[in-house]
Amino acid sequence: ENNGIGNNIFVVTSEGYTPTAAVKSVRIECTKPPPITAPAAFYTKESTTIQGSSTNVIGMDGCGTSNVPGIITRATVQQNGNPGITGSPVAMVQNSPMDIDVQAMINQLKRYQNYSYDVNSSTFNGMNWGTPTPGATQQSPTSCSAQNIVSINTNNTYVRLQGGSSGCGLLLVEGDLAVHGGFQWHGVILVTGSVTFTGGGGKNITGAMLCLLYTSPSPRDRT
Repeated sequence: ENNGIGNNIFVVTSEGYTPTAAVKSVRIECTKPPPITAPAAFYTKESTTIQGSSTNVIGMDGCGTSNVPGIITRATVQQNGNPGITGSPVAMVQNSPMDIDVQAMINQLKRYQNYSYDVNSSTFNGMNWGTPTPGATQQSPTSCSAQNIVSINTNNTYVRLQGGSSGCGLLLVEGDLAVHGGFQWHGVILVTGSVTFTGGGGKNITGAMLCLLYTSPSPRDRT
């Protein structure tokens, strides 16, 4: 049987017996989590601002096998302060017809969550959902052995991460995401609303981000 997104569904049956001949059978269905479509380091649907001379959006795979554009957007990108945007076969694609349903992706993935939050205009301080190991430079990929799925439902408001929050795996945000100060993430970030980076401190996302729109007024943002 297929789950409609290309993965087989397996039926696993377990039977238990007691010395008195009682029998209990348990049957489950299991499948792999759905794949994540990440066509670029950043994918956005609305006009996006990338700024700061120390900001780097890098679509080049650290292993050299799966290069993608740095940014793909259905709208346009405004660049201020000479940020670095690289990728292959092109650095950036604007006015793309690509229409990814981020909410549908979150709906499929959040059933596997191991951290779940239901918030309303909330601030998280110093959250640790895994600690990425830094690369040689701020522009180098991080590494991490942890694989968490963090799901945050903001109830159509926002969540703000500050105080050096970090994590490894998937970050799923329904609503707007604001990041203030240092931030490290190894994996993929999906946001149904806007993403804004502010404040000082190094920021490194090794993986990809898909969101509605993105703004980076911080001088040291990197994805």
